[in-house]
Amino acid sequence: MAHEPPTEEVYSLEEEPGRLGSTAPSPSTFLEELTRMFGKEMTPDPDWANQMQEPNASQQSLSSEGAGSPDVQVEVDGAGDVIPVQGEAQEFMGVAAAAAAPLPAARPDIVAWYRSEDCAKAWKSSVGAWKGRLTKGDVQCLFHLGEGARNPVRFLDGMIESGYDFGEIMTGQDYTICSITRYTSDFHGDQQRILTNNNPNFLHGHHASRAGIAYSSKWVTNENVAITDPTERQKWLVMCFSRAGIVMRGTERKNIAAQEGGTYHKNFNVYINEGYLNEVSDFGAMELITWRRSLTEPELWHSMHYLNWRLKIGLQPAAQSAMVAWFKSENANRVWPSSVGTWQGRVTKGTTDVKVEQKHKDYFGRTPGPKWTYLAGSTVCGYDFGEIMTPDFTICSVTRYLNKFNQARILSNFHPNFLHGHHHKRVGLAHYSTWVTAHPHPPEVGDTEWVVMCGNREGLVMSGLDRTNKGKHPGVKYHKNFNLYINEGLNEVSDWGVMEVITWNRPLTEEEMWTSMVYLLWKVHIGNH
Repeated sequence: MAHEPPTEEVYSLEEEPGRLGSTAPSPSTFLEELTRMFGKEMTPDPDWANQMQEPNASQQSLSSEGAGSPDVQVEVDGAGDVIPVQGEAQEFMGVAAAAAAPLPAARPDIVAWYRSEDCAKAWKSSVGAWKGRLTKGDVQCLFHLGEGARNPVRFLDGMIESGYDFGEIMTGQDYTICSITRYTSDFHGDQQRILTNNNPNFLHGHHASRAGIAYSSKWVTNENVAITDPTERQKWLVMCFSRAGIVMRGTERKNIAAQEGGTYHKNFNVYINEGYLNEVSDFGAMELITWRRSLTEPELWHSMHYLNWRLKIGLQPAAQSAMVAWFKSENANRVWPSSVGTWQGRVTKGTTDVKVEQKHKDYFGRTPGPKWTYLAGSTVCGYDFGEIMTPDFTICSVTRYLNKFNQARILSNFHPNFLHGHHHKRVGLAHYSTWVTAHPHPPEVGDTEWVVMCGNREGLVMSGLDRTNKGKHPGVKYHKNFNLYINEGLNEVSDWGVMEVITWNRPLTEEEMWTSMVYLLWKVHIGNH
């Protein structure tokens, strides 16, 4: 082979334990990970809502009375023939949830799964105790739209001076690896290996300004299948390699392998820019999964479906199979249809407005700032999202006070005594029939910025830009479903704005909640236009 990887100029890495510990990384703030954000042209796909891989789900309210009972079917078109949704709708206390999103195959055999939403300098695998680590230089987690991504995706970004170690996640005797990676520089000299090792001589995806190839002590793919076009080789590469001799890439169900991969007497690490001095790249790594055995062709294709879905759908809230309602900012209206099931919000009194607002500058002082669509109302305006709160709920929202004068509750109920997000000039508070968060003395003037916040009945609460639990106590479990209101039931009203509301029929885990927070934080900092 003319392009066989060289074996000279090898230096040894300091030995590190395979298991890097189960302690979660010290989370960097969301803003630290937004150091390079979108330009003005990088807006969500206008047909984003219709790209969701959700079948039409029907939801039934427990009560036939009141505004919360849905009466209009909201259809969400999916491309099931391209990326089929796995799993069936679940039901909890009479509420049917959306169908589950695609997932990788053979999950009991997964060794490590680095998900894009968990990206960090110390990137924690969602399976096992693996945690990626920086070996040299620096990396950062960025967002990017384009290069094959139809919506913004989150990924680990590094340059030729950067090195990274995902751990000893390759089982030597038998293995499968799947990934989404790309070259981030168009300079030929900065387009060498990305996912690699030097002992054994292994690469997956990229080498010598070519994409879509695999080497495992021998070429597994032939040279003539490599992607060499300068534009195409810089796009996100979805690729899976099963040691038994199956390699797939892109959206085509075709095995491009010429032979099986090598077998080894011990497990080995997956690195970026380590091992071969002159074979480094400016890189992006969005997702990485490894298995302890060779996946079959159907299993590999199933996992390719998942990765292609991730690339297409971009950032998403977690646990969509457990969603009760999802009021997206893109659909904000006086009659606000949920993108899950048949719920629709309605005005109960007064008049609400759909507002489009753009900040002059973003958080970093760049112009123009983010542009938002949201629903707004005054103290005399009431709103009902429906009976979307189950006894074991999770709720996530983006809400704000519109001015400094009328600042009481926004998302609320009076029976049970429930509030989420705002209370008497204070933000980031949760009262779920008891105080779940701390509730300090009210300030002189409440904050009028958007509040991104998630909370569940068990007492896990996140708000703002860091991944810490603000909850102090669990909430009180109510005996039946209840409605989510604004300015109804109590004389604690506000001038309010609501950008997005999502509810689930179970408590989200810490990981799931942070995934959903990242989705909402992206909308606030980038805008929903």
